[in-house]
Parts: sequence; C-alpha cells; structure tokens
Amino acid sequence: MDTKIIVGDISYEVENEHDLEQIQKIIEKINLDKKGQGILLQTKTLGDIVNSDRPFYIKNYQRGYRWSKTEITELLKDVYAIDSEHYCMQPIVVAECDEDLSNKKRLKDIDSEKKVLLASDEKHEQSYELIDGQQRLTTIWIIRQCLSQYGAKLDNYEVYYELNRGVDEYYLNNAVTYIDEFFKTSSRTNAQIDQKKIERFVKNLEKLFFIWYEVDSNQNAVFKSLNAGKIPLTNAELFKAMLLNEDDDKQNSSVYERIAFEWDAIEKSLRNDDFWYFISNDTSDEKTRIDYVLEVYANRILENLEKPEKDNLDIDKERFSFLAIQKYMQNKVKSAQDIWQGVVETYNTLYSWYKNDDLYHAIGFLVASKNKKVGSKATASEVILELYKNHATEQKSVLVGVVQRKIYETYFQKTLENKKTMDLTIADCGYDKLPKAHLRAILLMSNIYATYYAVDKEKRVLRFPFHIYKANRAENVGDNEHFNFDIEHIKPQTIAMLDGNEGEFLAAVKALKAELECDLNEAKKSPDKELDLNTLQENINEIDAYVRNKNDMDAKKACKRIWNEYAQKHNDAPDNELSNLVLLNSDINRSYHNAFFNEKRKRIIEEDKSGVYIPICTKNAFLKYYGNQDKDANLIWWTQSDKDNYNAELTNMFEMIREWGNK
Repeated sequence: MDTKIIVGDISYEVENEHDLEQIQKIIEKINLDKKGQGILLQTKTLGDIVNSDRPFYIKNYQRGYRWSKTEITELLKDVYAIDSEHYCMQPIVVAECDEDLSNKKRLKDIDSEKKVLLASDEKHEQSYELIDGQQRLTTIWIIRQCLSQYGAKLDNYEVYYELNRGVDEYYLNNAVTYIDEFFKTSSRTNAQIDQKKIERFVKNLEKLFFIWYEVDSNQNAVFKSLNAGKIPLTNAELFKAMLLNEDDDKQNSSVYERIAFEWDAIEKSLRNDDFWYFISNDTSDEKTRIDYVLEVYANRILENLEKPEKDNLDIDKERFSFLAIQKYMQNKVKSAQDIWQGVVETYNTLYSWYKNDDLYHAIGFLVASKNKKVGSKATASEVILELYKNHATEQKSVLVGVVQRKIYETYFQKTLENKKTMDLTIADCGYDKLPKAHLRAILLMSNIYATYYAVDKEKRVLRFPFHIYKANRAENVGDNEHFNFDIEHIKPQTIAMLDGNEGEFLAAVKALKAELECDLNEAKKSPDKELDLNTLQENINEIDAYVRNKNDMDAKKACKRIWNEYAQKHNDAPDNELSNLVLLNSDINRSYHNAFFNEKRKRIIEEDKSGVYIPICTKNAFLKYYGNQDKDANLIWWTQSDKDNYNAELTNMFEMIREWGNK
C-alpha cells in the first residue's frame, strides 16, 4: 500500500502504513471532512469480512480475475513474512447492493478437478458490490479454501459473479496450482504440504486489515477513477465494457446472455493450444486471447476510417484495437452489437482456416516462420492480419493457392543482382549460405512436409504439432525470437581437441575408433576415394592397444595424435550441406556439444523414449529411417548413402513447393 490515503483529489499522509491506530485516526478525520459526500471509510480486519453476512458481488463491467503467478506468489510471500502486530492490505471499495444473486455464479469449494466457479441457487437480500479489490479478495478466498483442504479450520466469505466467464475459471484454477506449489516442501511431484508453513500463514492471516471505502452511487465512475494509474485494462476488457454499457433501450438481458455466451465460447476455444499456436507465436499469458481476434478485426476496418484518424492508429501501440473500433462505431453509426457480430465472424473465419488441413499447415508454417520483433505490443501475427484483410472472403481452395505461392516466393526463391528471381536450390541452403532464420524455416517445412504432404491423402492421420513446436522460447537471436530448436549438424560441424578425465578420454577414443572403422568400410567399398587404408587400419590398431592397456602412455599419446589429426582434417572442411542438417531441441543439442553421430543417436533415442518431442525429420535421420533397413545398415555413422537418401526426401519437398509457385 502507498503511504497515503487518497479520497477524490485529496491525499492524507500515513507515517506507518501498518499502524492500525494511526490509520483509524486519519480515517476519522476524513469522514468528518467528507461528511455528506456519499463516502464512508473504516478499517476492517479479514476476520470482520469473513464474519459478515453480506457476500461480495462482481458485476460484468469489471475485468475478470486475472492475477498471474507473479502477483499470487508475491501476496503469499508478503503474508508469510509478516512480523508486525497488524498488516494493512490495499484498499477495498464497495457499495451496498440489493440485487438478487440466485442463479449467479459463486466461488465454491475446490473439487478434485479444481473447478472453483459453480452455479448457485442461494438468495441474499443484501450484498456488497465489489468495485475495487476483486483480485486481492478473490486470491485470499482461494488461499483460505486451499488452507482448509490442507486441514486448517477456516471459514470463508462469499464471492459472486454476474456473468459466467470461462476465462475466469482458467485463471482461478491456475491460482490453485500456484498456491499448492507455495505450500509444498519442494517442487517434486510427490512433495508433501509443509504444515509448519501453513500454521505460520494462518496466524498471519489474522493480522490482515483493509481500508474499507463504502460509496453509495456512481459505481462505474468510481471504478474507472480507481483504475487510473494501475495496470491498464486490456483492449478486450475495454471493448467488453463498451458492449455491456450501451443505453438501456439498446440492451436487454437476453442480449447480455448471448454476448456473454459467445464471448466465453470464443475465449475457451482460443485456450485450445492446438488452435492458438496455429495462429499465434505468443507463449505468454499476459493478455486474454480474444484480444488477438479484436486486433485482426480492427486491422481490417482501418480502411473504413478517414485518413487523419487512420494515421493516428498504429497496431503496435497500446489501445489500438479498442480505439480503432470505437472510432469506427462513431463514424459509421454502428452499434456495439454490430461490431460484436463482426468480431464473431472474424473468429469464425480463423477457426475455419484451422479446421482445413491444407490451410492449417500452410498458414501455420508462415506464422511460425515469421516471428515478431522482440518488444512488439501487437498480439496478432502479421501473416494472419494480411491474409484476413485481403483474402477473408475467398473460397478456401483459392486461399490455399494464395498461401502456398506466398511460401514459395518468401522462402524458396532467391533474388539475383539484376532483381530477377529464380528457384532456390538445395545447394543454396547450406549452413554457411543462408541467414539462420531462413534456414530454420526451410527445415521447419521439411518436418511439416514429412508429417503431412509426403503422406498419401487417404492415409493422413497426423497434423504437424505447432503447439508443441512453440511450447518454449529460446533466447533472443538478433532482433527476433525463435522457438526452442537449434539447427543441428547430424555429423558434427567441429570436433573439439581431446581432453577430459580418463573415463571421458576412453569413451572418446572408442567413439573415434567407431568412426574410423566406418571410414575404413567406406574406403573398401570405394577404392577410388582418397583414403589410406593402411593408415586407417594402423590408427584403429593403436586405439585398440590403449583400450587393452590404459597404462600404456605411448598408446595414449598415439590416441591424442590420431584424434587431433582427425579433428583438424574434419574441422578444415565441415559438412554444412542441407542434407547434414536437422532441427533439434536446444537443450539436447547444447548438452552433448560436438559428439559423434552414434553418441547423438543414443541420446536422442533416450529423449524420445522419455516423451520429449523430437521433430520427425530429426528422428528419421538419427534412427536411420531414410534408406535401407537391412541388417547391414550402419547405425553408428552418418554415411554418404544416408545423406543421399535424406537429400532425395528434401528434393521431393523442393519440387512440390516449386509447383506451388507455378500455380
């Protein structure tokens, strides 16, 4: 809490924000100063609130429950750390209310599935409309309910919502998870609840008190003034307030319920990560996801605004969606309900694209490959904005062709010095020939191709999992973010000089021996290759000598010489061709550094068996699915034959995409 009590345009200084007696004296003075102005202040302990016979009621003009892990954990830590006699929380603002609360949604017992928003059939003659303080009081309610489940004997106050909003349930249920984590002894899945921590926390709850503002009218105006300077409402929340605050002759209860139902259904659908990560690269939970749909709709109606108004609106600025829609309503004499219908149609279009397999893979690829710059305030993908603005009304078969040609022109064409364009070839796609973002996009398409396009239509059962591919962000790369996948050399790009303890040294030279044996076999099959069979055999024999007797210092020196000669030769001419490249989870890739193929293969098999997502082309390469599967298949070396077979698959993909460009 600030060290001031603010009422209207007057602030009253507080020397000690947790001194209950001092604050009560200041409040007495404020009540005298403001007598007859419809505001009454007092202090109330948490016990006073729990023992009140009036529930709290949250009307639909307010934002829903939106506290994240950060705010919830901060509150938990603050209460747990209290070492004073009293502790003042942020103010609460209420107004007396006599609205019937039956059939409203009430916070109720947390069941096994953590559903905390359930229907009520109870009646209350009087309640408090909760104008400000919803986030804190709701969080404290959930905390007390969790503590009761842990065995603490705690009563609770009641909280009702005017409308049932599914997104509220999402945040409420998340809060239960964060509170549970706080009271556990560790982060392990089988961790126990810390009873000593609970005992201290329950005692400290008794020390909480609030500055209680009670007003008698103009609740909406009070709410808006209280929100000034706080975390701003999102575009969606401002738009909802505009929807639900039209003149009475334009609104009725059935309209309220229809809009609330549709709003809830859209938000719930967008919480399906499979749909969300098809249209979005945003892995944060800072905004309600319906903000995305508003941005797409608002971007399209810009063309209907006059130039001066349009010039003042920028999609990468705060309040873009709300301000664009507001101006459109004013200029075109549109009702909020008309605008809402446009938003619903926008959502329906995006969802219909998601349900179409061809559009899902083509649009999904473009969205995933064109990441926003770090710091962008816009939610919606530039790809979706452009497609919806220019092609929303086209038939899906036509749109598929539009998107596929865009893929060809953006990622599979190159521009020459004379500004002419020509097809990009596999030879142009080396690790050292293309920008990494462009190369990563081509490798992403190779995985989409292997999952969907390379499969016969009647046999297709899988979609590429954009929601898994985008689940975690890696670090920033230049001006862009990328997902948690590195470009991996199947055969290592560089080989480090031999070092490490005896165990590591032994494992390394054994791996080198396997590599040399592979080279020897290749040389025997192709005597025209510039490989010295005798030298290879001698090197293998010297490694064998060290393996038999690790105390033979001459053999150990020979192993170091062989290793360093091999590393130098390899590092002078690394294999940077596309047929030696795949995508691999960054944490796996960076954990084994420049290991040989057979070591990488073992690690990838272990990770795959444990359920870690391995892109399909990466799995195909390391599990040797390209090429022959007979008993003579070489499982410890990425051979030229393997490269040729992988290259054939990539060639098929390039040919398919060239056909897209010629449509």
